[in-house]
Formats: sequence, structure tokens, C-alpha cells
Amino acid sequence: MGRVMLMRAGRLRECMKLWPRCTSAAQGKHLRHVLLLPHAPSATAAFSSAPPVPALPIERLHKSPRFSEVVVHNRTVYLSGQLADNLDGDVRSQTAETLASIDTFLADAGTDKSKLLSVTIYLKDIRKDYADMNAEWDAWVPAGAAPARATVEAALYDDRVLVEMSAIAAL
Repeated sequence: MGRVMLMRAGRLRECMKLWPRCTSAAQGKHLRHVLLLPHAPSATAAFSSAPPVPALPIERLHKSPRFSEVVVHNRTVYLSGQLADNLDGDVRSQTAETLASIDTFLADAGTDKSKLLSVTIYLKDIRKDYADMNAEWDAWVPAGAAPARATVEAALYDDRVLVEMSAIAAL
């Protein structure tokens, strides 16, 4: 399959100096066609005259000095790590409360769990709590709309925290 070169006619000699193999008919197989456009703008002019792409706004909800619970950008919602307020419960109750928190923050951003793209779940003890966390998860996640998901064991900031989840959703 040959290559096609698009250039202004005045630049042909310059290109032939740069690519001498294209100047002889015997080696012309490297470049099958040169399309000469007498009035074609240069590539740099075409790129420099393109209108600038406006910056998309970043919306931050439920802000604190350290982080935002929710960030919305480019029609994507990012939730920070969510966990239960009541840290005295078992993993099932903490998971249910964490999922309810995700529902609330997704609603605040204008979306819902059916539009989740990805969830990362952090468990204090994955061997002990994986099945119970999954029981709550399975009851909560919409049928046919399960997001990409990763579950990992992690040392969380407080020994009473058994589960934490971060999420990404579409608007």
C-alpha cells in the first residue's frame, strides 16, 4: 500500500530534498502519489487558525479544605471514598450505609447508580467480609447495570472502618 503526500506545489522541491528516495522513478514505490494543491494552506496555518476549544468547567460539591466529596467534569461524576457514619456496625450495615451515601451524592450531581462506570471497594479484611459486602452490593446494584469494579484489601484510616468505596459515574 503506497503513501499519499498532500502539499502545496511550491514545497515540492523542498520535500524532494528531504526525501531523496522519492525523486527517482525506480524508488518511487515508497511514495505512490503526490497530490499538489497550488493554494492549499500550510499545515501549521491550518492548526494555528483553528478556534480554541473552550475549557470545560469543573464543579466541586460538598467541599472541605482537604477534598471534595463530588467532582463533576466533562459529564463525568467522581465520588471520593465513601464510608459509613456509624462505624460500630458490621460490614453489612457499613456497606448498606456506604451505598446509601453513594446514592445521595450521585443524586446531588444529577445522576444515579444505573450510570455508574466504575467502583473501587476497599475492605479491611477481604477474606472475612467479602461475601457479606457482596450480599449488600448485589441487592443494591441495578440488574444489567453493574459497573466495572475492583475490590481490594486495605488498611483504612480507623480500625472500625470495614468498607470504603469510591465511584465514577456518567451524567
